[in-house]
Amino acid sequence: MIPAGMSAPEALAAGLIALKHGGVAGRHHYADGGTQDASAPDQPTGVAPPPQRSQHELFLDTLAPHAVEAGKQTGIDPRIILAQSALETGYGQAAPGNNYFGIKSHGRPGGQILTTTEYSPERGYYKTQQDFRKYESPAASTQDYANFMNTNSRYDRMRGAQGLEAQAAELERSGYAAPGYGPKVLGIAQNIYIDPKTGAARFIKSPGMGGRSEEHTSELQSPCNLVCRLLLEKK
Repeated sequence: MIPAGMSAPEALAAGLIALKHGGVAGRHHYADGGTQDASAPDQPTGVAPPPQRSQHELFLDTLAPHAVEAGKQTGIDPRIILAQSALETGYGQAAPGNNYFGIKSHGRPGGQILTTTEYSPERGYYKTQQDFRKYESPAASTQDYANFMNTNSRYDRMRGAQGLEAQAAELERSGYAAPGYGPKVLGIAQNIYIDPKTGAARFIKSPGMGGRSEEHTSELQSPCNLVCRLLLEKK
């Protein structure tokens, strides 16, 4: 009998129980009927396993360092950058090919064909297939976003605006998306805290765990006539 508070390997080492031969390979078989993986380390008794990270936390863990760097390059508040990506990907749930900002290929080779729902004033909502960029990593995707924003004069006023509210307002005016996109980005951005010393990010309150909103209407990929991507699906 193993004394209370003592593990089977400890009892075996103390000579209180015997190790039985035979049984399943790779497992210790003890005389009291207990077993343990031979290669498994002892688990402290009474210690709860560490909590799993939520999808929201994993999203920030993945993208926040790159958003901070992109913010330095563009002048855009990294909370705005994270909020845009949250809308684009449903907090990282849908980023095929590491495309965290939904940028279309625009003639660049090596993309991926995805089915997307778009909107125009003339046609309303409609499904179509488009060629979207692929990236080696979230870092590469965020760097490409920074390059896009820096080289497109439509976003000069946004990059020069000071504060979350001002940048979100200029994002709305820029034609980046259909009406209402800026306030959605602002709502998410206001719920993000970034430590100024470490760059670590967290949500102030836990966001709702929805997927990508069908009201989301990014114009980043389609700068002509307010054509807006709503929902990415694998072909």
